[in-house]
Amino acid sequence: MKPDTIPIVPSIREPLGLVAQEAALRGCPVIAAKVDGLPEVVQDAKTGFCIDPTLDLAHYPEFGGTLHNMPDLVYNPTSDSLAAPKLIDPNTLAKTILSITPELYETMSANAIAFASKRPNFMTYTKQLLDLIQN
Repeated sequence: MKPDTIPIVPSIREPLGLVAQEAALRGCPVIAAKVDGLPEVVQDAKTGFCIDPTLDLAHYPEFGGTLHNMPDLVYNPTSDSLAAPKLIDPNTLAKTILSITPELYETMSANAIAFASKRPNFMTYTKQLLDLIQN
């Protein structure tokens, strides 16, 4: 990824956040939906931004999506509860993107690498899971 790349992860549901983790390891601050496991990978205002989804899911077809097979509930980390899925408001997303100055990008990039490199990677996670299953 280019040094000025900002991955955007506007997921409706994202249990693990692997895309955000991989981007952070490469020094790319991530803008992500504050849903499911993404806030565990993206530290808001430090390694990127987590945006609260506020737009009703009924708007999804306006953006080219389909409401077929949507989850009934997703994890809302703000309230620590299950809630109806929502979308990131495009205006909020645009404002967030425009707020990232070159200096902020550089700081977030360094923070992202440091934070992501301390988190378990896929192989570590897999080994821990297999150890748990086998015992």
